[in-house]
Amino acid sequence: MNEQQQQQEMEENDEVDANVRDLRSRTISLPMSRHRESSASASPAKILCRRHTVSAASSSSHIDLPIPQALPPQKKGNRFIPLLKQQQGKDLIRFEFHKLIQEKLGFIYQRTSKIKIPLDLQAFVAAKAKYFQALEELREANVHLYYHDETWLNLREVKRLIWTLEGKGEIKKWGGRGSRLAVSALINVKGYHIPSVDIWACTEEHNMDSTHFLSWLDSTCATLREEIGEKERIVICLDNATWHNKLTEESIIPKRSSTKGEIQKWLQDRKLNFPQKFVKAQLLQLVCTNCPPKEYMSDRIAKKYAVEIIRLPKLHCSLNPIELSWNNLKQFVSDQNTTFRQNDVKQLIEQFMVAMDDKLASSYFHHVYKVEEMYRIADEIMEEEIEPHIQSESEETDSDDDEKNVE
Repeated sequence: MNEQQQQQEMEENDEVDANVRDLRSRTISLPMSRHRESSASASPAKILCRRHTVSAASSSSHIDLPIPQALPPQKKGNRFIPLLKQQQGKDLIRFEFHKLIQEKLGFIYQRTSKIKIPLDLQAFVAAKAKYFQALEELREANVHLYYHDETWLNLREVKRLIWTLEGKGEIKKWGGRGSRLAVSALINVKGYHIPSVDIWACTEEHNMDSTHFLSWLDSTCATLREEIGEKERIVICLDNATWHNKLTEESIIPKRSSTKGEIQKWLQDRKLNFPQKFVKAQLLQLVCTNCPPKEYMSDRIAKKYAVEIIRLPKLHCSLNPIELSWNNLKQFVSDQNTTFRQNDVKQLIEQFMVAMDDKLASSYFHHVYKVEEMYRIADEIMEEEIEPHIQSESEETDSDDDEKNVE
C-alpha cells in the first residue's frame, strides 16, 4: 500500500511539474493590484507554482488551471515601489482636497475651454457694486420695488414623456411646438402685479420690440401710480434687453457703420469744428470725446409718472427673482396643457399667476438675497485677498505705454 501511494504521489507531482513548465513557457500575469502587492515578496513563477500546487492537492485526477494573461513589463529590482507609494499618497491628498472644495465651497471641475470669465472684468465688478449700493438704499427707504422680465411659451408645450397608443398621440400626430405666446409681467414679494400682465401671440409683425415695450411701460407706470398714490416711491428694475435700452434722439451718436458724411453732419449740427483732412477714424474719436450722456426712452416715460428705473448689471439674470417664477410657470403649463389652443394656454398662464401666494413669491426673493450676498463676498475676497497679490506682466505694461505714446 505504501508503495502504491508513493507511486501515485510521484505521478501527481510529475503532472504538476509538467503543467508548471508549460505555463512558464508562456507570458503570464496577475491583475495589476495583485501583481503590485505580491511582486515585492515573490516572483511570478513562484506564485504560479504555489497556486497550482494547491489546486493539485484539492483534486487528485484533474488540475483546474486559470486562463493565462499577459504580464505588463516590469523593471528589475524594487526601485519603483517607493515612487509608487509616494505617488499614491499624493493622489490621495489631491482627492481629499478636491472633495473638500467641491462639497464645502461649491467648486466645479470642468474643461477650461468652456469656462467663461467675463465677470472678472472691472466693469462688471463696478456695475455690481453700483447696483447693490442703489438696491440697499431703496430697501432701507421701503420703496415699492418691482422686478420686470419677459418670457415666451410654445402653444404645444407638453411634458417630455407622454402616454401614446401604438405611436399615436396628439404630439406625434401634428409635431412641432406651434406658435408662441409672449408674457411681460412685474413681480414683488407679494406676487405678480396682475393688472400689468401682458400676454400676446407672437408673429413676425407683432413681437417684442421697443415700440411694444414702451407702450406697455407707459400704461403700467400710470396704473402703479394710480394704485399706490402720489407720495410713495415706485421703482421698476429692468434687465438690459435691447428694447429696454432704446436711446433718445439726442443721445444717439454715430457708429462705425455710419458713413463719413453722417459723422461730419453730426459734428456740424453740434458746432464741433474738425479739419477737412480728418479720416473716418479720427472723426469717430472726436465723436467719442464729445458724446452726450446716455438717456433711455424708458427712463423718460417713467419720469412722467415719478417712477424710478434701475437696471440689473449685464449678464446677471440670477439677480432677478422673476426668472425663478418663469420655470414654475412653464412647468405648470406643460403639465396642464392638453388642448394646445391659444386661449386655453393663455388661461393656464393667468391661472398660475393669480394663484401665486406670498409664500412662493417670497421664496424667489430669499433665493436672490443669497445670490446677492454670494456676489458681495466674492468681490470682497477678490479685492482684499487676491488682487493685492496679482503681479502685472511686463508685456501688458509695455503695451499700455505704447498706446499712450501713440496717443
